[in-house]
Amino acid sequence: MDTGEGTIIDNDAAQVTISDASITEGGNLSFTLELSNDVQGDVTVQVGFADQSTSSSDFDHTAQQYTFSGGTPERIPLRSRPPRDGVLETDETLTASLSLVSGNSEVSVTDTGEGTIIDNDAAQVTIRMQASPRAATFPLPLN
Repeated sequence: MDTGEGTIIDNDAAQVTISDASITEGGNLSFTLELSNDVQGDVTVQVGFADQSTSSSDFDHTAQQYTFSGGTPERIPLRSRPPRDGVLETDETLTASLSLVSGNSEVSVTDTGEGTIIDNDAAQVTIRMQASPRAATFPLPLN
C-alpha cells in the first residue's frame, strides 16, 4: 500500500494596527488599536510613546498594554490626556509604536501612529497710542 504525506502551508496573516490621532490641548488623545484577523489565543501588545516635537510635560508617556482576547479581531481605544499648558506654541507631534508582549509571534506589530496635540492658546498684543491715554486691545493671530 502506498502512502502519501501532505503539508498544509499556513498563509494566513494578522497584524495589529494603530490609528493616527489628534486633539486640542486638554482633551483626550484617542488612538485605536485593531487586530486584522482571528489568531489562535490571546495577543497582548504594548504601546510606547516617543516625542517628535512634544516634551515630557506634554502628555503621559507611560507605556500601555492591551490584550485582544481569544485572538478575535476588535478595536481598542487608547487614550492619553495632554494638559492645557497656557503656552503659545506650535502644534506638537508624538509617535505611538507597538511591540508584542505575548501571544502569537506571527502577528505583525510594525505599524506606528502619529499623535498631534493642537495648541489652543492665543497671544494678545496691547498697543498704547501716545495721543490718548486709552489702551486698545485686540487679538493678534500668530502663524
